[in-house]
Amino acid sequence: MVIVVVSSRSIPVLGRPQQYYDGRHLTQISLDGGSPQLTDPNLRLEEVASGLENPTAMAFLGDSGDDILVTERNNGNVNLVIIDGEIQDEPLIDVEVANNNGTNERGLLGMAVIDATDETAAAAANSTETTATYVFLYITESGGGEDGDDDKGVVPTGNRLYRYQLTRGQNNSGITIMDSQLLLDLPAIPGPRYNGVPILATYENVDNNSNNIAAVATITIYLMIGDLDHRKTQAQNFEDGLPPDGTSGILRVDSEGNPLSDAILVDEEDPDSMLQYYSMPTAYATALAWTLTL
Repeated sequence: MVIVVVSSRSIPVLGRPQQYYDGRHLTQISLDGGSPQLTDPNLRLEEVASGLENPTAMAFLGDSGDDILVTERNNGNVNLVIIDGEIQDEPLIDVEVANNNGTNERGLLGMAVIDATDETAAAAANSTETTATYVFLYITESGGGEDGDDDKGVVPTGNRLYRYQLTRGQNNSGITIMDSQLLLDLPAIPGPRYNGVPILATYENVDNNSNNIAAVATITIYLMIGDLDHRKTQAQNFEDGLPPDGTSGILRVDSEGNPLSDAILVDEEDPDSMLQYYSMPTAYATALAWTLTL
C-alpha cells in the first residue's frame, strides 16, 4: 500500500494528532516539532514533492501511479507532479479564483478525476491508445479575472463546478486539454465562509424510470456546499425564504451537470427546485467521504 498525504496548514495540526481509518487499522499521524510521526509501524512516510502552496486535492492519473495532479487553492493551479518529485514548470490548468479574504475558505476548493472510455477523444488524437480523462474542479471563481480580487471588493462570479477533458497517450504521454464545460453555477455571497469541501466523483448505476430502460453506468459528482455565511433561503430552513438555490446541501449531478433521474428529494409544488439535492440542509460543509460496502 502506498499512502500519499498532501497537507496544507490544517492537516495535520501541530500538537493535535490526526487519525485515519482504512476499514481495518486506525493510524495516527501527528506533527511533533514540525516532523510527521506515524504510530503504525507498517507504514512509512516519504516526501514526494515540495514547493506547493496551499494544496487542497490530489489524484493519480491512470493506473501506474507515476503521475499525480495536485491543486493549489489560492492561485487556482492544477499541477502535474511526476512521481520522482518533479513539478512541471507550467500548470496543466490555471483558473482565476477569489481567495484573498482572510478566511481561507475560497479558492480552488476541490478536484475529482475520472477515466472514461471516449472513442471520439481517441479519434481526435488519431490514436487508439489515448485515454479520455475528466477532471472536475470546484472553485470560487474570480469576478474580475484576477486571483484574489475579492480582497479589492470585487464580487466573486460564483462557486462553480467545471469539467475539463484531458487526453493522454500510452504511459501518460502527450497530456493535453481538449475542452472545458461549466456544469454548476452556484452562489458565492454573502460569504466569504462555508463555500464547500473537496468533491467526489464515481461511476454509479442509475435507473432511468421515465424511459423504462435498465440501469446504466453514469459518472456522478457529489459536491457539498454550506450556507455561505448565513444565506437565507428555504434550503436553510427559512420557511418564507426564497426557494432552494443550490446552497446548504450535498448536490448530486452527472458529468453534464444535470440532476440524476433517481432524484432523492423532490418538492411537489416546485419539482425542479430540488432535483440536484442529495441531502440538506448543511450549514458549514466540513467533510465528505464514502466507503465501499462489500
